[in-house]
Amino acid sequence: KILNEYPKDVNYRYLYNVFHFLSFEYYHQLKLNKKESQYFEKINDELPALLLYNFCCFSSRLLSSKVERYLHLQKEDALYAESLQLMESYVPDQADVCTYVSFMKHLAVSAFYADKYNEAIVHLNKLLNEVSFKDFVHAEIEIKLLLTLVYSMANKYDSADNILRSASRKIREINKDGT
Repeated sequence: KILNEYPKDVNYRYLYNVFHFLSFEYYHQLKLNKKESQYFEKINDELPALLLYNFCCFSSRLLSSKVERYLHLQKEDALYAESLQLMESYVPDQADVCTYVSFMKHLAVSAFYADKYNEAIVHLNKLLNEVSFKDFVHAEIEIKLLLTLVYSMANKYDSADNILRSASRKIREINKDGT
């Protein structure tokens, strides 16, 4: 209501997208698909711009929710095509580790569901090589386990075994340190 009271205030116009994003996430978590769809349609077209709003919300969360939504609606095919369009219109900042990891994981998962396993492997290996996961151990383990799955689906079992051993070693280190 407050945003509608000041429609000409250009300084806060971006908050409409933030509101739609938060509404989508709320209804998505409650699994209210009809309400969720209403907000998803408003923000999906604005996704490249919305990903830049990381200063006021965790906008890259939308990428994971989008995958969940498309899986629920059995529209995995559209996911890959949309991720290709997103790559053309959005370039993530590697210094923003959370958004960059979410973006690269989204690209890999989209390729995975399109049965483009080698492309998913490229995205995940690029992510592991470009980002220092020193302070993000749990994220590193998650990426390595996803990479293990993709290697297995691509019938590259030796590589999958190596990555799985690396992830197991990280888990043992965490358990030893108690963090």
